[in-house]
Amino acid sequence: MFARISDTTLPARTPGTLEARLARRLAVEQHFAELGHSYRHGSLYRWFEHNVTRPVLRLGLQAIGMYGRGLRNALSPVVRRLSLQFENLPPALAGFEILHLSDFHIDENPALADALVPVLRELRPDLCVFTGDYRFEDCGPCEAIYPLMRKIVDAIEARYGIYGILGNHDAAEIVYALEASGVRMLVNEAVPVGPVEGRMWLAGVDDPFRPRAFLRGPLPEPLHLLGTHSIPPRKV
Repeated sequence: MFARISDTTLPARTPGTLEARLARRLAVEQHFAELGHSYRHGSLYRWFEHNVTRPVLRLGLQAIGMYGRGLRNALSPVVRRLSLQFENLPPALAGFEILHLSDFHIDENPALADALVPVLRELRPDLCVFTGDYRFEDCGPCEAIYPLMRKIVDAIEARYGIYGILGNHDAAEIVYALEASGVRMLVNEAVPVGPVEGRMWLAGVDDPFRPRAFLRGPLPEPLHLLGTHSIPPRKV
């Protein structure tokens, strides 16, 4: 069992819609693969980053004692709570809790998954949203992240489900793996979430560094939530 949802189910997909929504991103990924580039950088840049920039930074941080401290901090997750107020908030949404998780880069630090599990099991959010960057590199294989993300998803009990979007480090194939684990991935689309008496719309857009992020509106409910990994999209 993966995502535990107490009294609701994730909205069903129309067959073929996910493939259609990912088509733009897949075309961009194929284009860069043919060029021998990652999404943002060519092969020379990546070689310099892996063989010069990162080793030098690591040695520098180790020399001043900050590297180990950074790893310890990364494996000591802290829950930050923010309270937000809205004039048009429906009464049914008073006290509604949203768990937001982002920038896992989980394959670079696999121990993070085990560090997160006990923290997440103590939480009971109404809704959980992942906003991208599940892998560390912005090119290459993704298989290492799947069992780690599955551990994280399995530890979350969200009343109205777990939703996610992709980040600039992610590949389109990650959508299928996370959906198989119980996460509803949003690719330039919006879905209604929350209780019937206080329904709101959760929109998720693709990362605008590559495929253009866009939504066509307007959305019917007065309260909207937008999930985007980086800079805001041009049109919402």
